[in-house]
Amino acid sequence: MKDLTNNLLDITSHYQSENKKITEKANSEIAQIEKRAKEDVDKINRAAASKKRKTTQDENIKIQRIQEDASKKIADIEKKSTKESSDLLGKNKKDNLEKIKLFIQDKKSLEELSLEEEAEIWKLAVSQFKEGTKERVEAQKAYNKAVDDLNKADLESIKQYISDKKSSEELSLVEEAKIWERTIGLFEEGSKERLEAQNNYKKAVEAVNKEIVSINKDFQGQMKTVADDLAKQEEQLNKAYDDAYSKRKSTLMSFAGTFDEFKVELNRTSAELMGNLQSQVDGFKEWQDQFTKLSERNIDAKLLKEISDLGVKALPELSALYSMTDDQLTKYSELYREKSQLAREQTEKELVKQLKMYLMC
Repeated sequence: MKDLTNNLLDITSHYQSENKKITEKANSEIAQIEKRAKEDVDKINRAAASKKRKTTQDENIKIQRIQEDASKKIADIEKKSTKESSDLLGKNKKDNLEKIKLFIQDKKSLEELSLEEEAEIWKLAVSQFKEGTKERVEAQKAYNKAVDDLNKADLESIKQYISDKKSSEELSLVEEAKIWERTIGLFEEGSKERLEAQNNYKKAVEAVNKEIVSINKDFQGQMKTVADDLAKQEEQLNKAYDDAYSKRKSTLMSFAGTFDEFKVELNRTSAELMGNLQSQVDGFKEWQDQFTKLSERNIDAKLLKEISDLGVKALPELSALYSMTDDQLTKYSELYREKSQLAREQTEKELVKQLKMYLMC
């Protein structure tokens, strides 16, 4: 770039020097014409003055012709000077354009000039020429071509990068879509490269959506399998229960054959049996009474259900809870809820982890 700038400066300096010569030459010729015209007019005026009279009509016509002739000659010189300056300027611009072309060719042949640098040089060259000149039009075309080549190279570089990453499985569909989205902004509106980037972005987004749909289908299929397995397990449990029930019933029914003799030795008294059953009834009533009273106090609903599920055998624990103060019972309920929450969180973590491992298989 420095060499090019120096060359252009040399051409400009030469143009300025030559243009100055043209101007000085024209000014010198004009000065001589004006001087001769003035001398001729002064000569006529002095002749009239020496005779102590005004200039005659013929003398005035002669003076007018001298001045008109001088003006015409001056106009011709100025026209000639302007043309020479214009021709010199055109040659200067042409020389500048040729210097720029040669500089770019030399640098490209030595592989010392990138596409970006070439585009920058032509952009600068456009500003060096006046609007509408051949040189500016040519420089503008060269700049446009350099920009097009640069855009093509940039797009190819991005496409190659994506291809390399995909071949080594280092690029997901989402990441590819993001790259194409950013690439769109690198190119001007309406350019071929921008349109291609937009199309590739659209394709990448469609591929992402298809993958999401596929994953959802797989997940739904896997969840259906899990649900089917659970249903199958439930069916097996129900069958096991039914089998156990039938077996127990059969055991109870078969303590003696239908036609066999049944003998039993009575080693318990009626009073003992009556006392045992009475204690069970009293305990059940006590459990009902305390459970009803406890349920009317500020106790966690799930804790209350758990006590209910335990039944009469939990009468000692039920009595202990009922004997608590309101503050103690509230605190106990809070501890129970905290325990339940911790258990839920731990269970969810384990289930999520198991599900992830299952999906990865």
